[in-house]
Amino acid sequence: MSDGAASAGDFLEKFRASPLFEESKTQYPPGWAANDLFADPKFARFSGNWKDALDLSLQQGSPAINAGVAVPSEWLDPLRGTDKGKPDVGALPFGGEPWRVGMRGRLTLFGEKKESLAISACEPKKGGGSHAVSGENKVIRKPAVMIQGYPAFDAPYAEFALKRRGVRVDILDKTWLEPGEYGKYGVVVIVGNLARAQVEPSKYREEDMGRLMKFLKDGGALMLMHSTQDLFASAEGFAFLSELAGLDSDAALAGKSRAVEGPVSIRKPDHPWVKHLDAKKPHSWLTPAGDVLIPAGIMSKGECILGDSSGRAILCKIPVGKGTLIYLGWRISRSMPSGREPSTVEQESAFEDQIRIVMNIMSEFYP
Repeated sequence: MSDGAASAGDFLEKFRASPLFEESKTQYPPGWAANDLFADPKFARFSGNWKDALDLSLQQGSPAINAGVAVPSEWLDPLRGTDKGKPDVGALPFGGEPWRVGMRGRLTLFGEKKESLAISACEPKKGGGSHAVSGENKVIRKPAVMIQGYPAFDAPYAEFALKRRGVRVDILDKTWLEPGEYGKYGVVVIVGNLARAQVEPSKYREEDMGRLMKFLKDGGALMLMHSTQDLFASAEGFAFLSELAGLDSDAALAGKSRAVEGPVSIRKPDHPWVKHLDAKKPHSWLTPAGDVLIPAGIMSKGECILGDSSGRAILCKIPVGKGTLIYLGWRISRSMPSGREPSTVEQESAFEDQIRIVMNIMSEFYP
């Protein structure tokens, strides 16, 4: 910042003549830093002292004008329409007004204090929150609730997906919610084993079956994630579940495994929840080391979306009246890149693929 003006020639010229630059073309054909510029950007106000106020707006004649690279059209760029000609380099195109941030927009993008706006800098998203309005009939959609047992490592992913839809999420940690109360919510998510979390009751009782059925038939969605199979561990619960899935409960109880036994694959590659996955490629997280909710037989009333050839599903969808029962039975958290070693692109992609499944599920119930 202090010596730039006194530098002779192009600072990047030596690098562009190096073997490293040529090697970088194998991953990015133009070469790393091929579009970088070494020049005075002609900011409106700039200083090498971090304490001084900045204004990184471009002045007339800035070499950054029309010197940028176009980003894919599907990427979000709210200022794309204000950038005349070719893309400008930088976050704020030439002639653009620095956006306001902070309470009532009291600061500019560059940290300059301004008089607060009369209204909030950001209007609430239409259709967001627990009072969202959807459809022509102006139906107020309900919030969601998440019941957490143990372990519940995947709970944050479902919460994230719901909040991205602008939905209020009530969190019940190690707490039972009476099925008669489910009707207050549009989606009920249960993750983790309630018995291990010392929750009482820890499984559905005989008197709960009618209330649960009413919730589903009235249009509610019940999403069961990993370690929740014991919710239907009683004879009455298993018979109820078998009826929903269209199974012969007597045959299913006759020694059939609750674990996936064969290779797991994408059984319905065109399903909107998993259509982003490449069905022709292997996915490291699709392993048979997962429990299933439906222990045996192909569901005659539901869809096995991810599972083995016998119909044991680690991702299934069962329509019930106007509502839906969803089961997502593997642990996404096991794929989360972490540890001392840097994550790879493959690891990041595998984790993102699974998060997108959860987001696709929630987008169906909260458009």
